[in-house]
Amino acid sequence: MRNLRLFSPQTTLIQAKQLCERIREVIESTPIPLQKGETTEPLTASFGVAIYEQDMNAMQLVEEADRILYFAKRSGKNLVTCK
Repeated sequence: MRNLRLFSPQTTLIQAKQLCERIREVIESTPIPLQKGETTEPLTASFGVAIYEQDMNAMQLVEEADRILYFAKRSGKNLVTCK
């Protein structure tokens, strides 16, 4: 399990959620080739989407996104969740 961070300036919450949902769908629908023509089981990805608020610093923004991400993981995984 790995947490990656994507920053998308000038993006609304709805646009960010749509972007993450498209990425999640591509990940889920793209099996990874293995030896002898086999492929992996469908992969899953969870996303936590946070919007920068004026009183936040960069670390607080990352922490908020992580908090939302872990909520998605506890809620069943393979989800996009937003604040």
